[in-house]
Amino acid sequence: MILANRHVDVFDNKIENNQNAGVSISSYLVTQKPFKQDPVYDPYCEAIYIHDNHFAGNAEKPSGALGQMISMITGEKTLPDIVYGRRHRREQGRRRQAAAGVGDPHSQ
Repeated sequence: MILANRHVDVFDNKIENNQNAGVSISSYLVTQKPFKQDPVYDPYCEAIYIHDNHFAGNAEKPSGALGQMISMITGEKTLPDIVYGRRHRREQGRRRQAAAGVGDPHSQ
């Protein structure tokens, strides 16, 4: 899980046999826990680049509240290898994406 982080490069890994998604990307907001507004802390993910990994046997039996919720939203019994929870924030008077998502962060 990549939680509330930025400039993360996940590559050359063998990601296998996880009950839920192989990789999940989420803002801290997914925890539903309060946090103090701190100018140094950023609860959102940004510039996440996942590439050249081997995925197998992941997300075949979603479990727990998060796994069941994602399965319900997608309408699928299994989940994708990579689950990305999009959350947005206001910054400098305009909306912007909180996370770059999967792929080259410079192409989005």
